[in-house]
Amino acid sequence: MKSKNKKIVAVTASTIALTLIGYASLSSYKNTDEINDNSTQLELVNNKIKDELVSKENIKETNLLEIKKSSNNDEQIIKELPVYSSINSENNYKTISNILKGISKVKNPKKIYDIDKVMKRKWVVDIGNMSYRSNFELVDGHIYVGSNGEYFNDWHTWDKKSGVYKINAKSGKLVKKFANGKMGDMDVNGLLYYKDYLFFGNDNDEFLCTDLNGEIIWRIPVSGDVEHRPTLVKRKDDNVVVFATEVGEVRAVNPENGNTVWEYYHPEFNGWKKGDNRYVFKLTTHFKRGYIFFDQPIRNDYNGDGVMDLHWNSTVLSGKDGKLIKSLPKKIKALNNDLNIIENQYPIKVGSGRNAKFVLIDNASPTIDSMTGSWIPGCYKGDKKIMVFKQDGSLLSDFIITKPSHLKSPFWWNISLFKINNNEVAFSTSEAIYIYDIINNSLSEINNFNKKTTKKSDYSEYYYVNYDLDGIVKFLPNYLNTEIGLCRAVKWEFGKKWGSNSVIKFFNVKNNNEVLSLRLPSNTKRSSFSGIEGPFIIRDVDNDGKQELLLECDEKLMCYDFSSIKL
Repeated sequence: MKSKNKKIVAVTASTIALTLIGYASLSSYKNTDEINDNSTQLELVNNKIKDELVSKENIKETNLLEIKKSSNNDEQIIKELPVYSSINSENNYKTISNILKGISKVKNPKKIYDIDKVMKRKWVVDIGNMSYRSNFELVDGHIYVGSNGEYFNDWHTWDKKSGVYKINAKSGKLVKKFANGKMGDMDVNGLLYYKDYLFFGNDNDEFLCTDLNGEIIWRIPVSGDVEHRPTLVKRKDDNVVVFATEVGEVRAVNPENGNTVWEYYHPEFNGWKKGDNRYVFKLTTHFKRGYIFFDQPIRNDYNGDGVMDLHWNSTVLSGKDGKLIKSLPKKIKALNNDLNIIENQYPIKVGSGRNAKFVLIDNASPTIDSMTGSWIPGCYKGDKKIMVFKQDGSLLSDFIITKPSHLKSPFWWNISLFKINNNEVAFSTSEAIYIYDIINNSLSEINNFNKKTTKKSDYSEYYYVNYDLDGIVKFLPNYLNTEIGLCRAVKWEFGKKWGSNSVIKFFNVKNNNEVLSLRLPSNTKRSSFSGIEGPFIIRDVDNDGKQELLLECDEKLMCYDFSSIKL
């Protein structure tokens, strides 16, 4: 026992020493050998929807496009914002056509098909793990993705698969891997493409700008891990790239040189600042994590100054100068009996111009954590109320969601709020998905998609409700135009049980009926944790006239022919 303890102490000491050496200074990066890529540079021109394909020549400011729709005798206007990259057009979405030929032959929508048995896999490339905060950038016939490598939590100091991958969209061949230092936690999540450059942060407390071949243009030290995709904010006289760290810093930088334009520190900030000892910071934070600014912010113009503002939970910052936007419209404040924003209760703003609305979940009957005494976001023991407000704060509509009868008190009932696109907000529970449509001011329900059973706990005498579908839920922002009508796609991290294969389900938009279920490949390397939390897109990625499904499974990026399904 003593000799084992000595070995453990020795290993721990060496790990800390390597950490200090590798982390104290900015890591040096080495590109892998480039594979020759003689394929034709593709013109990927569709630049009007989220996660779309773009070419260098096509990245420029677009004029505001007004779409007019008559609803309840009132003319509503939706404005599309300027588009700069394949992801920044999140306020628009477009129907995807020419897909899933043969879906009308599905006789039992509840049957789950293994995707490799009904669809053709076009290529696969080993890239390591992507997270739910990852994204795809598709530029000039190449796919760029960030990777968390083999491990999401790199307590040691190296992971050969971490970094950024450049992949030929047609063949799936790895062209180059970069931003992968020999030492340090080089996990990369989201990427931002802007004006022929890539911007991204990593888990080594750095933020970088590289060209499309991986050459570093500039690199700056930051206060902590950057866990999400950076955001481009267009201001009156210039554009800035904004990122945040998990320990509570938000910073806007000049994309040309990385110089700070504005910054904001959360009241609970606990990270490195200029002038602090970088060695001590690295040592004390190596085994710690933060969640203050973990996800990419929601973007909308909350203060009406014409610049996109940034929304993380209870924090909303002006995109113009980084100042905290504290006040809600007066009538919404009266609802909460608070003059300032309540924790995690700033409403999501959807729509643009005079058509914009505030959407939130009523917190009239919150559940209090018995250990901390604080309110648990979205967790109630009773019914819920979805509330929609006009821009002046007056109530437009409210919708009551009744607690499922099988959830007897004191069962907690969780609900998650997602912005699908600029016209739709989803409220997801284990029992149902509710979708609010801003155009028609309506709430529709998708249910009966999740089989539930009551099981006895292994750790106590109590029973609990178990669901077939579990984990992180991802919504495709686009409608899918199939031979049976418009459909929407939803992906669950786990299917059947926690740790099992991920599942994508397709629902008819007209009646919300389930029409098709696909089981994704299992993760053979981590059989106890095979869920896939990363993003998925459906696009013509290789410009062959057919739509492809692109996603990460089994630590590999996979591309499927999504134009048809063979049953």
